[in-house]
Amino acid sequence: ERLGYSGVKFGLPAEMTTEASVLEVYAQYILAFQRLAARARPAKAPITIQLALMVSHQTRPGIEALLAANGHYGLAPEQLTLLQQEEVACFADSGGRLAMRDTYALETKPHGHGDVHFLLHTSGLAQRWLSQGLKWIVFFQDTNTLYLATLLATLGVSEKLGLDMNSVCVPRKAKEAIGAMARLTHSDGRSFLASVEYNQLEPLLRASGKGADVNDTVTHTSPYPGNINELVLRLPAYVAALNYTKGELHEFVNPKYKSGEDGSPLSTFRAPARLECMMQDFAHSLQDRLKGSKVGYTMVPKELGYYPVKNALQAAAELSARGIPPMGAASAEAAVYHAYGSMLRVLGCKVQQTVEQVYAGVRVDEGAHIVLAPSFAPSMAALREKLLAPSEVHISQRSTLVVDGENVTIKSLNLDGALVVKVAPCASLHIESLEMHNQGWSFVPLSHAELSSGAVREEERIRGYRVSRGEELRILLTEPGRWLVVKNQLVREKPGAADAR
Repeated sequence: ERLGYSGVKFGLPAEMTTEASVLEVYAQYILAFQRLAARARPAKAPITIQLALMVSHQTRPGIEALLAANGHYGLAPEQLTLLQQEEVACFADSGGRLAMRDTYALETKPHGHGDVHFLLHTSGLAQRWLSQGLKWIVFFQDTNTLYLATLLATLGVSEKLGLDMNSVCVPRKAKEAIGAMARLTHSDGRSFLASVEYNQLEPLLRASGKGADVNDTVTHTSPYPGNINELVLRLPAYVAALNYTKGELHEFVNPKYKSGEDGSPLSTFRAPARLECMMQDFAHSLQDRLKGSKVGYTMVPKELGYYPVKNALQAAAELSARGIPPMGAASAEAAVYHAYGSMLRVLGCKVQQTVEQVYAGVRVDEGAHIVLAPSFAPSMAALREKLLAPSEVHISQRSTLVVDGENVTIKSLNLDGALVVKVAPCASLHIESLEMHNQGWSFVPLSHAELSSGAVREEERIRGYRVSRGEELRILLTEPGRWLVVKNQLVREKPGAADAR
């Protein structure tokens, strides 16, 4: 309801170019990781990566229906586990009066995403995974598909540095409204690394004589990186700490007061509040219970950071007008394209920069609409291998590029328009030289009348635009064989040609 979307959040399209849902993208990454592992260790049995989703009694039916309707997105049913979170009673005011839904029912809300640890413990799932020989467990939140684009790099850092817990972070501006990583030191000398909520950081710094949260003069960012709630933990250490804590975390209340509005007392809440807990606070439990545990963080570029869908269109527009990240569907989609464009630029491709666009009051930086499917680029290292001459790849700002297929390589591409490449696992494609100029695809802003009508799809309404698919080149290969694009011509590759490259 908060998003203006009637389906479950996992069903939201991550972007409208392919309309792949958030859950579908997660599944695509898992399948791509499994294929990478199979190629890296061909003599060993295939590995199966497990996926657990924390659901509520409200979202469970929708998620189950989504999985059933889409064949579990290619995952085996036994790879998936749904853990149902219960709700807790709410308070009406600071006096602790229970809020009532009606005369005979209490108002209830979820207890926070920290419940995932409690559910992994009480269900026995974490222990079962450990018994099956799994070594790592990764936590992340919904609607942000960029988490998995950097997962393999983060996992490599964790292994190389021997970390028991690794929090993924992004550069953070001073006073930015995102949790900050900090080392906390007690008066008795004990210290630990943990995420501090942004509204608690400044008072904590001042109380400890550390001054204020200010940007340094070199990076122009805060010395306290922003935690984006992607956590990588070594499973044996996690289970050991879990057995101590039973998955219970410190709780807090975060009420919003009416502040005397309409003559109400200052102790009255705008909306019922409840006890909550946060999954990142497991860092406290781990370092407190497992002496000598090693905890760190990995910084990734902000382009690959945290861009969730948290707000409906109107709320996103209001935040955007105040210069605050809107965290709406339009900004999340723009972030996906910008992330892939940035990855290509880092590797040497010529991708034109973004320009500012406004959709229904939401400002976004819009560049080429690039979607590199997990099958094609599950990591930066994999993407580097697919680009044989990055400096020969040119993509204009108005272009749309979709590449889906693990057996695709690109040498020379000059794109000013729309190109969709989809190659089945049984086939391969090498783009030796392709220059394409066509009408392409574009985002068309929705008018006020369209936004108010019931004729517009929800997925479009929450973004403020629709995709106009004018003209494109499609290369769709579903039959076995090696294929080659040379000077815009698609031909079968001659035997031995691939070995000569």
